[in-house]
Amino acid sequence: MKLFPLLRTSVFWFGLLAALPLWLACLSYFFLAGAFPILDALGILVPWLVGGNLVVLFAGLVLRSRRAALVSLVTLAVAFLSFGTIREFRPHKPLGRESGLHLMSFNVRHFSDGRYVGDEDPENRIARFIEAENPQIVCLQEFSLRKKKEFSRYPYQYLTPYSSGKTTQAIFSKFPITGRGEVRFPDTGNNALYADILIGPDTVRVYNIHLQSYNIEDRRFLLRNYGLDFIRRLNDIAKMHLQQARLVKEHLRSSPYPSILCGDLNATAYSRTYRILKKGMTDSFRERGSGWGITFYLSGRYPFRIDFILADERFEVLGHRNYPNRLSDHLPVSAWLTPAGEHPAIDGIGQDVDQQPQPE
Repeated sequence: MKLFPLLRTSVFWFGLLAALPLWLACLSYFFLAGAFPILDALGILVPWLVGGNLVVLFAGLVLRSRRAALVSLVTLAVAFLSFGTIREFRPHKPLGRESGLHLMSFNVRHFSDGRYVGDEDPENRIARFIEAENPQIVCLQEFSLRKKKEFSRYPYQYLTPYSSGKTTQAIFSKFPITGRGEVRFPDTGNNALYADILIGPDTVRVYNIHLQSYNIEDRRFLLRNYGLDFIRRLNDIAKMHLQQARLVKEHLRSSPYPSILCGDLNATAYSRTYRILKKGMTDSFRERGSGWGITFYLSGRYPFRIDFILADERFEVLGHRNYPNRLSDHLPVSAWLTPAGEHPAIDGIGQDVDQQPQPE
C-alpha cells in the first residue's frame, strides 16, 4: 500500500520540525544565547518539544521508519544530557516544620487578582496561607505596601525603597537583618533585593529577584504586524533576562556569606538565564522536588516552572514543596535547607528562632 510510505515520510519530516527547535534550545542553553538572545526564549517550549519528539519516536517505531525514530532518539538524548529530566519522579515526602531553615518564595501579584481564588478576598487568603505555613524567611515579588501590616509577625523586614521607582519586592525574616541593599536593573521597573540575615552566630545572604516580565496581556499582540512585534518583544526581553542574570550573579559572587537566591525569573530551567544563575548553586526542586514543579499558569491555562529557590552548594536541601494553591497567577514554593557537612559559617541554622535577639 502506498499509504505507509507516505506516512513514514510525513513522520520523518515532522520529526525534523520537532527536532530542530529542540536542538537550538540545547545550543542556546550552552552557547548561542549571547549572540542570538531570542533563542533563549525557546526554553519556554522545551517540554512541548520533548513531547513532540516522543510522539515521533513512537510513530517511527510503529511505522518502522528508522530515520524518524533515529532523529527523535538522538534529539531526546541530547536534550536529556543538556537539561536532565523535565519531571521529577521521586515521591513527595512531607517534612516536619522543625526541619532545617524554611524559606518561601511567592509572586503575589499585588494581592489584587481574585480570579485565582474564586472569591473577592485574595488578599487575606494569601496572608492566611503564609501565616499557616509559617516559613522563617519569606521572599515576595510584586508586593503591595498596603499589606505590610499583615506581616507584622516578622520582626525583620526589607522592602524595595519607594523612592527607587521599582515594583516592590519584600524580604520578611524571623531572624535579624544586619545588612541590605539592591541589585538595580537598568531601564526597567523590575529589581532585586538582598538581605544579610543573622542566624545564630553567623550570616546568610538571601536574594529576592524578579526578572523582566514579558508583559503580553493581549493575545492580539501575538499577531500584530504579522507577528514581528511579538518576535521583537521576545528578543528584547530575552536580552534583558541575560543582562539581569549576569548582574545578579556578579553581585552574588562578591557576597562574603553563603547565599540563597529566591524569586521569579520569568524564564524556565531550560534557558541560558537559568543556567547563569544556577552555576555553583543547587536547585531545590531538582534536588528534592517531585512532579512537574509548576509555578505559573500563562493565561490561567499553560503551566511553566519559572519560580525558583537556588541555594549555595554549602547547603544541603532537605526538602522542597510546590504548593497547588491558586492564590495568584503564580504558585508558592518552599525549601528546607541545612548546612551540608561541617560548614561553621552556617551552623547557626540549627538554632531555634526564639533564641534570636529581638528588635528593640
